[in-house]
Amino acid sequence: MRALGGIIRLSVLSEGGANSMVGENLPRSLKWQPALEGWVPSALTTANLDDAAARLTVLDQRLLPHSIDYIDCFTSKQVCDAIEELAVRGAPAIGIAGAFALVLWAKNEWPVIREAKRQANPKSDVDSVTVFASKLEQRGREIAAVRPTAVNLAWAINELVAPARMAAYRGESADRITDDLEEHACQLMEDEIYSCKLIGENGAVIISTLAQRLGRPLRIETHCNAGALATAAWGTATSIIYHAFENGDVEKVWVDETRPIEQGARLTAWELEQAGVPYTLISDNMAGSIMGQGLVDAVIVGADRVCANGDVANKIGTYPLAIVASYHGVPFFVAAPHSTFDKSLVTGDEVVIEQRDATEVRCMPYGHQWLPIAPTECDVFNPAFDITPNELITGVITETGIEFAGE
Repeated sequence: MRALGGIIRLSVLSEGGANSMVGENLPRSLKWQPALEGWVPSALTTANLDDAAARLTVLDQRLLPHSIDYIDCFTSKQVCDAIEELAVRGAPAIGIAGAFALVLWAKNEWPVIREAKRQANPKSDVDSVTVFASKLEQRGREIAAVRPTAVNLAWAINELVAPARMAAYRGESADRITDDLEEHACQLMEDEIYSCKLIGENGAVIISTLAQRLGRPLRIETHCNAGALATAAWGTATSIIYHAFENGDVEKVWVDETRPIEQGARLTAWELEQAGVPYTLISDNMAGSIMGQGLVDAVIVGADRVCANGDVANKIGTYPLAIVASYHGVPFFVAAPHSTFDKSLVTGDEVVIEQRDATEVRCMPYGHQWLPIAPTECDVFNPAFDITPNELITGVITETGIEFAGE
């Protein structure tokens, strides 16, 4: 990775003591509502789940910035649909949502499946905790496959399935394991919120150093939405921006619109406006122009996967942005929690890149509608992500400091 004038070789940059309020009170993308005490499934169908049942409430990001609406998800399928259809998006948020999808399967769906099997065959071994654990793992694999590029989804599923497997081996009951799953998922969410806050504090130290060198606040460019909407709170890239802005070290943010889904225009611009951070929206192909004019001091983006060698998978368009930044000598930072790191993949060449529907390129999103902008049957290539080689990245800012910083 590219060194930044030799300034950064740190393991921990922050003690976690900052009290920044900028960006702290944005609407949460995910809310978990436990079942009311004493609630049990009342019939052999999940269609009868009611307001007393456990649910994951998702902020429908497809409708932003024009409407703030929430979706109540009572089943794992409803959560998976929300993930696949981009009602919830962003690697950390997808991971948390996937964890709660597994919890909902165990709490709301498995009892119905078990009762149906019991009635069909009274001698079935469906009450065995081994059967429950096996079905749980199977459902976990299905959830993890919904969006394969974002490693946080598979990571979160494994964080729940691995201890559940051990608990089943010890002979603990399915009900006990289910309660533990819920507690663990809630803890993952809290841990992710704290990690994002630390990323912001650590990144703010770097931004402060750059601002001191320049003798003025920075103009930062960002791509897609690595904000509070993409996590449980704070965001990754935006957490750094919020904390640095609170310190007086950010003048403005250049927001790439981020075709084809316009996450920058619809989501990041909305977030920054809510937080009171000055920003300017630009089309993706303007980055080279503004950098060439010396109008960008640093780039900060998020990540969907960080490989062992430091290659980064992120929203399509990140790679060319890194190339332009490298050409113009602009520091290029990635902000990501350790849950986004995948040491099992040596390089970015091994990352499975999700291919999305052609409609996303042929049309422009507007709420739940797609407005045509191209011939209706034109051929389309629509990879959701690209790979940025590690040599184009100044450093990956995490909850513990900065990774892969060059000398």
